[in-house]
Amino acid sequence: MDNRQKQYKYAREFKKGGTILELGSGAGDFLYICAEIGLKAAGVDRSSEKREGVKVIKKDIPAYLRTVKKRQYDGVYARHILEHFGEKDLNGLVKDIAGTLKEEGKLIAILPNIKNIGVATTEFWKDRTHVKPHTSAELKVIFEAHDLQVIRSGVDNDSWDNSAIKRGLRIIRTLISGVKNEPPDYYIIAVKK
Repeated sequence: MDNRQKQYKYAREFKKGGTILELGSGAGDFLYICAEIGLKAAGVDRSSEKREGVKVIKKDIPAYLRTVKKRQYDGVYARHILEHFGEKDLNGLVKDIAGTLKEEGKLIAILPNIKNIGVATTEFWKDRTHVKPHTSAELKVIFEAHDLQVIRSGVDNDSWDNSAIKRGLRIIRTLISGVKNEPPDYYIIAVKK
């Protein structure tokens, strides 16, 4: 399953025909998915990468969120974004995200799972712009402080290579270490109260 396929399930979480903002659009995979399934989506990314057929605003995410009209979006999608912020900045970011959401609007965040051995020991730290790995318990407190009610969270089983060889290696690693290895990503979904 490629990166784009892994994100379809999240796009389907949003209300049909809704207006969605993606934070950190990268190559635009999620925006293309939104267009395919009838969502009106725009992205914000400070990268100057050109993306045909999708709308990406070239701006720093926190700076952009501070300019957005209140209650403008039905949903916000933040995949591998929140770990780039420390606690103080994250609180401000979540407050601004919550302000952009309409009532009952959804925030879907996907983050690195530090309960995954590879993520905790190497993968998270390869990206020098990562500030802090956040736990779902920590995020729940921050989200709820900004009127975002967590409705679901868990590990993303589609986030790792599920080939037979990789599954076998994970089973062997678990048997040898005695530590169950979780998928590399987890998700948290919250609704604006």
